Amino acid sequence: MSSSIRILAVLLVVASGTPFSRAQAPAVDPRTELASIDARRLAADELLRKRYDAAADDDERARLVLAAPWNAFADEYAVFARVHAGSEVAVDAWAAAVERAALASRVDVVREALDVLEREHHASPNLGRALPAFAGATWMIGTNRYEVFLRRVATETTQRAVRGLALFALAEALLRTSERYAFDEGVENAAPRATAFADDELAQRKQQCGALCRTLARDFADTPPPRDGLPADYVKRRVEGMLFELEHLQLGMVAPDFDATDEDGASWSLAQYRGRVVLLSFWAEWCAPCMALVPTEKQLVRRFASEPFSLLGVNSDGDAATVKQVLARHGITWRQAVDRDTSGALATRWNVHAWPTLYLLDARGVIRARDVRDEAELARTIELLLAELATPRTR
Repeated sequence: MSSSIRILAVLLVVASGTPFSRAQAPAVDPRTELASIDARRLAADELLRKRYDAAADDDERARLVLAAPWNAFADEYAVFARVHAGSEVAVDAWAAAVERAALASRVDVVREALDVLEREHHASPNLGRALPAFAGATWMIGTNRYEVFLRRVATETTQRAVRGLALFALAEALLRTSERYAFDEGVENAAPRATAFADDELAQRKQQCGALCRTLARDFADTPPPRDGLPADYVKRRVEGMLFELEHLQLGMVAPDFDATDEDGASWSLAQYRGRVVLLSFWAEWCAPCMALVPTEKQLVRRFASEPFSLLGVNSDGDAATVKQVLARHGITWRQAVDRDTSGALATRWNVHAWPTLYLLDARGVIRARDVRDEAELARTIELLLAELATPRTR
């Protein structure tokens, strides 16, 4: 073969995309490819956090949140999962896609992920890591749909760790959900309809949650954490927290006392504030909804300054020095408990899984409301509790 013909043959091979032994690029391992997407997503999250912290006002922070690349990463993870359909790496990719899609309210991605995982991966040994991703997206797939999926996984999997994580996710769903979300089937991109559970249904769900928690504590206490970076005993501690919440933190119960240390190193306890209406706020600076609530909290402190009312914070930003800087930065003057991070002693004991978490206590220490964030409603409820305090109780 002449040299010109050999050169032409090589050019044709290259142009057609046919592999050529000396020029072929090595195949990229799917795990490496997924790790690359993860790295870019983490970098984007960190950049957003820095810009959010440096924002001049709430309007700028709102614009940053709207411009966040959650949509793009939800699509990228979903495309990756489709390309690697049927593989174990696709399970991790769908989990990541759901986490981003939940932030971007992408119902289509969340529902597709659940359909694929239930159809193709319900017996996967890796499925346990994907289950928690749906917890923040229940309203997108329907309460019943999510819980049926968890029950099926718990029943059909042969993997003990996956069964433990499915039961754990189901217990959380039963405890957290006070509304039933459903979709109008057949309607494209239908908005969810929310209906509050009746009191007897809520009581039944809490009973089911308690039974599941006791099963988990007895038979699945060694269940591994659902994602990297969490303590090895994460599930065990969360189960203990759920049981504690069921037994001690329901409306109408006296809030359990705790001892705390503030940013100046001074000790205090919740019991010290008996005789006063108390708003207890679990919060952190890194939590955007927490910071959005700060102006409301400041207004409440000013409004009820002459009344027997106290706002108490439980902060998860770090050590005392860090908390002191946060308070100075935002002009926060009410008393704090330094709880260090989201795995702090108080957050763990009170089973706090979302920030902010608010408890409103009357002067006897009884829990009267939880997670009320509207300023007008909070003020109205505080006024009612103060009026109760001013009116002598009759037997």
